[in-house]
Amino acid sequence: MKRFLILCLAALSLEAPCLAAPTNATQERLDTVYYDKNWKCITTPAFASYYRVMAKTSDTTAAKPYRGFYHTGELQAEGEYISFDKDDDTKSVYDGDYEFFYKSGQTAEKGSWKDGKRTGEFITYNENGLMLKHLYYSEGELNGICTEFNEDGTTCVQTEYSNGQPSSDYYVMSNSAGQCSMISLTDGKPIYENPTPSDMQVEYLQDQPWMRLDKNGLSIGVNLDGWGTRISIIVVNNSMFPIDISSENVSLTFENAKKSFPVKVYSFSEMSQKLQKSQAWASVFNAVGETMAASQAGKSSSSTTTAWAGATGGIGYSGVAASATTSYNGAAAYQAKVIASDRISAYNNTLLAERQAQEADYLKKTTLQPGESISGYLYAKTNDIWKVKAGIFTIDVNINSVTYEYKWDLEYVKRRIKIYPVTE
Repeated sequence: MKRFLILCLAALSLEAPCLAAPTNATQERLDTVYYDKNWKCITTPAFASYYRVMAKTSDTTAAKPYRGFYHTGELQAEGEYISFDKDDDTKSVYDGDYEFFYKSGQTAEKGSWKDGKRTGEFITYNENGLMLKHLYYSEGELNGICTEFNEDGTTCVQTEYSNGQPSSDYYVMSNSAGQCSMISLTDGKPIYENPTPSDMQVEYLQDQPWMRLDKNGLSIGVNLDGWGTRISIIVVNNSMFPIDISSENVSLTFENAKKSFPVKVYSFSEMSQKLQKSQAWASVFNAVGETMAASQAGKSSSSTTTAWAGATGGIGYSGVAASATTSYNGAAAYQAKVIASDRISAYNNTLLAERQAQEADYLKKTTLQPGESISGYLYAKTNDIWKVKAGIFTIDVNINSVTYEYKWDLEYVKRRIKIYPVTE
């Protein structure tokens, strides 16, 4: 008989919901509270969608464990509380770490409380295990970088908070393909900043300098040939929005100590007409010019690429936690990258990838979608520059009311113009 009673008690202990073992002599009993589908407290278990099993003690200041369950028995939540209000759970005081679960057992939410206020890291997940929110709290207020992902985990919005309020007037949106943009919190429109001299990078290809600016999710490289007549341009759109680029976006000026004047940039249609009228231009353009004159329909070279994008701009990470399966989850890796960086996403300054702009066609108006790039060239009317002998040649590329400025120092020596990039 004694052996039979022991076996029965063991079986009952396996079926009943378990709470942490009593930690002190003040723990007295367990209470069960039932809820409807809207988390309103009810008294009839048969109509409950959820229920909680809560440890009760006579010490009203001590943290006590609780567990929540779906009415079908699956674990829904576990954590600790100090006081509990059956009628209004927002008045309950929770303390310590907690975790919510989907019926599948997958974590839905986890975080920490301190005397009824959220503190530290707070994360929510969808049922596939991808993060939806990654927030930080201090004394119940949002603080630090708060990140929210879309359902498939490939796009995120990041806002920096201080004492519950945004630290800036914008948030940053980025995606796993490397596109990134700042967006106004007021009107939801993209924000564009003017580049500064410190943003300028100079790279060389076959001893030819390329000046490059990375700003607002755009990377724009410019090269000027040895006679100052041909401008090669590469534009990569790593923002979240489409942009338009054409010869109309480019303006030129020349100045020295004595004078300053604009320099004409030929549009695609103007160049086509000139090629028709003058065989002399064909010798300047060589085979490329002959092709344009014959076809009348040259196109700029445009392609979808992430060669300059890398991952989310400026974000590095040390590794990704091991998975239960051997499959690679790109969205999860992207999320790990974003969170591990612990900073707002920014466009990544990477090396010039497409450098053969001189092999592209004359630049004509093109809409670049996010992730697309274009390389092309333009010709300028430089007769007056050759007469002046020396000065500063400025190339302005204007996109979305922002000017990307490239300065070149030109010097006419022994019937040839020498060109040097100006970076200060």
